[in-house]
Amino acid sequence: MGMIKSEKQKRVLNFIENNEGATISEIEMLTDCSRAIVNTLIKNDYLEIIEKKIQRDPLKDKKVEKTEKLILTKEQEKAYEKVVSCIEHNQYQEFLLYGVTGSGKTEVYLQLIQEVIEKENTAIVLVPEISLTPQMLERFISRFGKERIAVLHSKLSIGERYDEWNKIREGKAKIVIGARSAIFAPVKNLGIIMIDEEHDSSYKSESNPKYDAKQVAKFIAKQNNCPLLLGSATPDINTYYKAVNTNKIELLKLTKRANASSLPKVTVVDLKQELANRKSIYVKCRFISRNTRKFKAKKANDIIFKSKRIFYLYYV
Repeated sequence: MGMIKSEKQKRVLNFIENNEGATISEIEMLTDCSRAIVNTLIKNDYLEIIEKKIQRDPLKDKKVEKTEKLILTKEQEKAYEKVVSCIEHNQYQEFLLYGVTGSGKTEVYLQLIQEVIEKENTAIVLVPEISLTPQMLERFISRFGKERIAVLHSKLSIGERYDEWNKIREGKAKIVIGARSAIFAPVKNLGIIMIDEEHDSSYKSESNPKYDAKQVAKFIAKQNNCPLLLGSATPDINTYYKAVNTNKIELLKLTKRANASSLPKVTVVDLKQELANRKSIYVKCRFISRNTRKFKAKKANDIIFKSKRIFYLYYV
C-alpha cells in the first residue's frame, strides 16, 4: 500500500469516509479531483470499486398529494359500465369515448384503471408525446402513487428507459404511460389499453420501423382479450365512421362538461359570402371586424389565429 502523498488524495479519502457508496463521477464532481487521483487510490488499495445496480426513477422528484375518485356523471357512469363489463369478462371490444373538452374523460380512464388493478392486471395508456406533461402525470400519480407507474417517452435517458423497462418486465409497474412506443412494453396480465387523443397523427411512426400504434394496440388487445379504449374530443374520421356506421367500434358519448359549465359559443362564418361582398383585393370578415370593435370599446382583449396556409388576404 503506497503512501498518501497529495492533499487531493486526502480530500478524496475524507469524502469517501463520509459518503460511502459514492460513484466515481460523484467523487470527481464533489471533490474537484481527476479520475487519475481516484485510480491511484484504487491501485494502492485505499479504495475498492463495487458494481451495484442503481434504480433510476424519472418520477423521483414528483411530490403529489393523493386524491380520491370523483363521483361520475350519468354519461360518465354509462361509459364506465360498458367498458368495465368487458374488463370483468376478459373480453375484447374496441370503444370510442367521444367527449367534449372538459367532459371528464380522464376521470373515466382513472376509474377503469383502478378496476384493472384490483383484478391484479396491468394497463397501458398511450398519449401523444406533446401531451405527456407533468400535469398529466400528476393526475395519475396522485391517484395511484409513483411505485405503480412506469413512464416511457423520448426524453428519458437510455439508463432511465432501461430501468423503466425492467420495472415493467418484473411486474412492479401496474400502469404504463407513454408515447406510441409504449405499446411494446413487456407487460404482464394486460387488462386494458387506452389511447388518449386518438386522432393525433403522432401515433403513426414515419421512421423505421414504420408502424401504426393504434393498429398494434388493436392486435395486442385481441391477443390478451381485453378492451381497447380510444378517447378524443375530435376523433379521427375513420374511427368515428366505424363507431357510427359499423359494429367494429362501440361509441360512448360525453356531451356535457363534468363541472356543468357551459360550452363556448361557436359561430361559423361563410367566407364565400364575404368574398362576394369585398370591395378590394382583401377579404374583410365583418363578423371579426364587428366583434373586435366591440371588445375595443370595452377595453378588452381578443385573440385572432391566422392559418399559415391561407390563400387569401384577410384584414380586420
